[in-house]
Amino acid sequence: DLRGLHQLWKQLYRDRRFPNSRYSDLPVAAVPNHQRRHLLYEDEQRMALHRLETTLLIWPNEMNVHGTLFGGIVTRTAVEVAYMTVAQYLHSTAWAMLMAVDDVFFLSPIPGGSMTRYIGQVIYTEGPDMVVRVECMVVPPKRHPAVWQRGTVFYLHFRWSPVVPKVIPESYEEFLLYMEGRRRHRQYKLPSAKL
Repeated sequence: DLRGLHQLWKQLYRDRRFPNSRYSDLPVAAVPNHQRRHLLYEDEQRMALHRLETTLLIWPNEMNVHGTLFGGIVTRTAVEVAYMTVAQYLHSTAWAMLMAVDDVFFLSPIPGGSMTRYIGQVIYTEGPDMVVRVECMVVPPKRHPAVWQRGTVFYLHFRWSPVVPKVIPESYEEFLLYMEGRRRHRQYKLPSAKL
């Protein structure tokens, strides 16, 4: 419900106070953008800082008989980007455990010769669990001007022991991603963490 959504926004963003800051009497929303990065607790990280992008070209050996990219290659690359995003977020190269992948819908075929961009981002964390969103964007070959179109979106659930730092959204768009990650996390009944 909307009241719950507003309470979550207040808890995450507006009503936070930092007593050791010169902005201690102001809510975070009133602090200038360039100063907000200093207003995090030790166990928190900004969502915007943990976004990973990679761009790839589709080669003929990756295509099926229809001249489009194999769906398995898209999925494998999305999982690799998700793992790298998690490693960047945790500042560790130790592997987090992939617990689940949400349903995947390929919105359109990806023709050979296309450029693909994978954008990975940690969008929600709770305890040892985190939700990573990987979006695959596509530019078909011989397009001028080149316009990126959404190819598919993956939501992957990871677990890391003992506890993952909280991800903090700072913009409206990030808050919507946070809410989507929260909904997806609660939708999956992951086995309890054994710490």
